[in-house]
Amino acid sequence: MREARRAPGANRSVWRYHSQCRYSAMALALGSLLEDDRLRADYRSSARVHLARHTRSEVARSYLRALESAARYASRATHADQSLHE
Repeated sequence: MREARRAPGANRSVWRYHSQCRYSAMALALGSLLEDDRLRADYRSSARVHLARHTRSEVARSYLRALESAARYASRATHADQSLHE
């Protein structure tokens, strides 16, 4: 099957469009926060709990849990594969 030809610079224009959408969404979100006192107060009241999940120790703990889970999964898969060949 032949691949359709693209106009020169087509990828760049798609990227530029998506970049503008992303910045527009961010601008809308920031504008909402600046204009809405209640929304801003909600964000501020939730900030401490949210940021507590992103301390070095919490991030490290989360990575360790993910690695341990992946190791358990790999170990089970390896043992299952070995039992098939016995």
